Amino acid sequence: MRQRLILHVGTHKTGTTAIQDALFRHRDSFARSGILYDPGHRYFGGPKTAHHGLAHALARYDTDDRRALARYAKAIESEAKSAECIVVSAEPFLRQIASRGEGADRAARRRVFLQRVADYFSGYDVTVSVYLRRPDKFAVSLYKENLVRSALASPFADYILQKSEAFDYGERLAPFHELFGSVSLHSYEATVARGLVPGFFADHGLPLSPDYKEERTRSGIGAVGALWLARAKAKGGVDERDLQRRWDFLLSQASGEVLADPDGADLWTSGAQRQAFLARSLAGFEHDDFWDMPTDEPRVLTWSEAEQSAAEAAYLDWRSKNIARLQAREALGVAPYQSDSSLPALRFRLLRGYFGTFGRAGSQ
Repeated sequence: MRQRLILHVGTHKTGTTAIQDALFRHRDSFARSGILYDPGHRYFGGPKTAHHGLAHALARYDTDDRRALARYAKAIESEAKSAECIVVSAEPFLRQIASRGEGADRAARRRVFLQRVADYFSGYDVTVSVYLRRPDKFAVSLYKENLVRSALASPFADYILQKSEAFDYGERLAPFHELFGSVSLHSYEATVARGLVPGFFADHGLPLSPDYKEERTRSGIGAVGALWLARAKAKGGVDERDLQRRWDFLLSQASGEVLADPDGADLWTSGAQRQAFLARSLAGFEHDDFWDMPTDEPRVLTWSEAEQSAAEAAYLDWRSKNIARLQAREALGVAPYQSDSSLPALRFRLLRGYFGTFGRAGSQ
């Protein structure tokens, strides 16, 4: 009987990072329960908590990658001798394409990559595990994430057209059904209602460590904040450092004075726009009963130039008052969503003092 392997591929914005962090932090106690979670950082680099490096190696597949893949496969085979289940988790498995494939066709390169994944795990009883948000909620959440993490400055309406492939659930899942057969689909919203990480373990029949404590989920930006940030980026002058600072501002209490969402705020411009999007996204997807579909009209947001200017002034004032803190965080290389209390206290305090004393105005 082949060993069970769960290939958890996301999707994005479904708490994948929290699940991976829990698996990694508690990997020793999980191992005692017969669960192996080894992201292979020592072979592939990449994040220590997830299998991104493994996915990227299967995509590139050059000589060095193939050597690393062979070493990792041998190590997993040895480590898993006493394990009942192996868990592999990385969102890139869902979207990755082969670096070299048949021509430049994206679909062909995608299939080459997934065939490599299937071949690599062919010795195991693989179940592909996919968590899905209701597409309209996923689109809004992913748009906000891309705003704060990339050069994206497009309005939301343009974004959902440009990225339509990402929201076509039937099309995205078809290769997994074809190559792996066993695909386990889950509603993100239903899982969160039970507790994200406990729900994930229950969904897969895995024992959860008794000392596990649910972590607070990461905060996101609001709809009004997204309008402000998109317009600021479209006007130019927002470099990578300033983008990080604007993201920090959006997560602060100070931003609420000028960028608070009114009740029911959303980025959809009409119920018809949202319904058309849902119909496109769920064509060919047989599990739309995962969710209650919206019947209300979204609250359409307007954003004037005067409101943009007021928010910009509030941001610049907040940045000036918090410049030493921001510079200290930048020196530590932390993300805006990481709280000050999670940082090394002494070093953070010393850096704040240094930048408060020696920081230059031009560095703002």
